Order: sequence, then structure tokens, then C-alpha cells
Amino acid sequence: MPGDKRPVKVTFACEVSTSGQRVFIVSSAELFWQHYKALPPAERHHYEIIRQASPCHLYFDLEFCPVRHPGLDGAALVVPDLEFCPASNPGLNGAALVVLLLAGVAQQLQQLFNIPWHDSYALELDSSTPSKFSRHLVVRLPGMAFADACHAGRFARLVLLRLLQRGSSQAAGLLVRNKDGDGFSTFVDMGVYTRNRAFRLYLSSKFGKTACLRLTNRTAGATLDPQAAFNQLLISGGVQGQGGVQGQGGVQGQGGVQGQGGVQGQGGVQGQGGVQGAVRSWLRLPGSVVLNMRGNRWCGNVERQHKSNGIYYVGH
Repeated sequence: MPGDKRPVKVTFACEVSTSGQRVFIVSSAELFWQHYKALPPAERHHYEIIRQASPCHLYFDLEFCPVRHPGLDGAALVVPDLEFCPASNPGLNGAALVVLLLAGVAQQLQQLFNIPWHDSYALELDSSTPSKFSRHLVVRLPGMAFADACHAGRFARLVLLRLLQRGSSQAAGLLVRNKDGDGFSTFVDMGVYTRNRAFRLYLSSKFGKTACLRLTNRTAGATLDPQAAFNQLLISGGVQGQGGVQGQGGVQGQGGVQGQGGVQGQGGVQGQGGVQGAVRSWLRLPGSVVLNMRGNRWCGNVERQHKSNGIYYVGH
């Protein structure tokens, strides 16, 4: 209601077992923070629930296994000159992939929405260990937000596609070996843009783990006090009332693609691996169409179904 000054309620979750079991909490961000900051670090296993159809800031979950990439300069894909070399991989500078990713974000924001980039928009969290490079990026555009996590995911996918289309050796580093070593996935986890996603909070670790998410010293968050950082790093909490960043550079749709850009479909578009799939959503770009699939995770790169990663097709 206009003029309503009541605190915005945010849905949080606390992980209570290694099986992923969670309990849920609905609270204002301020009240939650007062209890959260008082917890011993070993008891912080908390997540923000990015609610379906709720406006949100742009966010990324970045990860790869260093032992699968003994020579990968991961830092070149983020911000330069960060000395991050896990003991098991003395040649790895894990932050390097983020520079490239943020450059891609800046380029697409300018081209699609005429939004100039400023380094203060990015906040970076790190919980890397010698066996896993793990970071979160949050991009907050002043006075604006994406319509929901699905829209943010489409934009993230577009950034990746544009970077990979460059064909450079640096961009090729965005494709990393999976943890099993039997296939490839992207440096950006594209599975975090689903409905009601749980996204780990600042200062939290996974249950049974000790590596918690902490701000790096390279972005605007380095100068924030802990409570301000907590508020700034919420993905959807408190976003209400901001203008929308929509369109993602093309026409969008849900379900079967019907006659858009010369692509015809009836929902079912692929049945490899013995399972009939369908189009979950689609995005038309200049010269190509991106089909985001549901019901089938069969991937030609690994010649089998993915266990958790989604797939998409790009038609030129």
C-alpha cells in the first residue's frame, strides 16, 4: 500500500544437516541480522530464499575444482592481480576469471539498457578452499532490479554466450571441467536461477564445512561495515519499489516456441537419452535463438543426462 512503512519481510533458511534439510525463517532483514550476528561462526549455515516472481539484483555463483585445472588462471576471469594460489595448485590465480565476467556484464548493460558501468556496483564474496574455487558476485544497479531470478538468469546466460563467442583463449577458460572430470560446465553455475532458490548468506558456511563467505578486498564491499554489507548482499530482500531491467536484448517467451524468428515448435523439442524434453523458456537475440530446456538434461558434450545442471540450445 502507498505510504506503508512496515519492514519488508524476507524469507531465510538455516541448514541443519548434511543432507540439506532446512528450517525456514520469515523476518525483517534488520531483526534477522541482530540474531544472526550474535551466532558463533560455526553455527551460521544460513541462506536467503530468492522468492519466485520477486524482483532481485543480479547475482552469480562461480566455482571450479582447482585440481582439474592445474594451469588455469581463474583470477583473469574476475579482477587482476589478486594473489590466490591454493597449495595444491601453485599455478592457480583463482580470481582471474572474474575480471572477464564483470567486463562482459558491463558491456551488456551498456549495449542493452544504456546503463554505464561503475566498479562500485559489484560486491564479491569468497569461500574458496584448496580443493574448490568458490565465489559469489552480486551486482546492484542503483534504483533498478531485474524482474525476477529467471530474468537475471537470462541476462547471465547472455553474458556468457557473448563472451564465449569471442573465441579467445581467455574466454575459453569459462568452460571448466566438472568435479567428476568427465565433462565440462561453465565457470558460472547456471542452476542458481530456479524458483525459490536458496542462496548462501554473507558470513555463512555450508553445514559441516568451515569455509564461510567473506568479502574480498577488491570491490566496493571492502569498505562496508558488517551490517551494511549484509544488507547490500541480499539478493531480493528490500528490492521492492525499484525500476525494472527487462528485455535482456531480445524477445522472450515461455513454453513451446511458436513462429518467433523462424523457429517452430510444439513444446517437445528433444528426446535424446530416451526422455522427451520441452522448452521451458526462450530468448531471441540478433541472429540466434536460445532455448532453455526442461524435462531432459541430456548433454551432447558428456553424452549422458546431467545430474543437476540444466541445458540450453543455441540456434543460429
